[in-house]
Amino acid sequence: MSAYTSGGSGLDALLKELLGPHGVAAGDHVPILAALAEYGDLLRRWNTIKNLVSRETLADLERRHLADSLQLMDFLGPEDRRILDLGSGAGLPGIPIAIAVGSCQVTLVEANGRKAAFLRQVARQLNLDLQVQHCRIEKFVWPHGAAPEILVSRAFARLPALLLAAERFFGSDTRALFHKGRDYAQEIAESGEKWRYDVQIHRSRVAPDAVILEISGLSRR
Repeated sequence: MSAYTSGGSGLDALLKELLGPHGVAAGDHVPILAALAEYGDLLRRWNTIKNLVSRETLADLERRHLADSLQLMDFLGPEDRRILDLGSGAGLPGIPIAIAVGSCQVTLVEANGRKAAFLRQVARQLNLDLQVQHCRIEKFVWPHGAAPEILVSRAFARLPALLLAAERFFGSDTRALFHKGRDYAQEIAESGEKWRYDVQIHRSRVAPDAVILEISGLSRR
């Protein structure tokens, strides 16, 4: 797994590498890049009044938000169709994944009304197959029959609280892909007091001190 390189062609090169295993031809990433750029423009405009993400990160939006979200495609297989984004915020990582992998059905759960309104606007303007649920995660009812194959979350909660939120949505084949920062080992240790699970730790392509935790087999002790 190569690291993301910043610069004008960084996202282009990353997409070419990530899309191949999903059956996307080499030249077909161009409209995906255009949609990601449109999403980025919407995020910048709405952020001036809605405070969707930290303003300090917008100058590096391509790396800090888009590439960071898209790296999860490394861990998605052809059977992974239903994706649930817990505490989606500005739509990260769910919206970039929905843009890049059109065959996925992505559900975004967000309690903040202003952020949920933004998510719906993105879905309409980019014509994405997204379901936006405006509610707290503990009130959310999964609307589909089968459990999601993939749970994702980025900057939502520490791992013990995140596992509590995720527990109801875990099926026998569900995996979670959670972005975590430099304190991930401490969070794993804290969560081990109440939870059993298998975890693979993947180094981030984007941030040297960050990881993706791939979690399966979740159960209570």
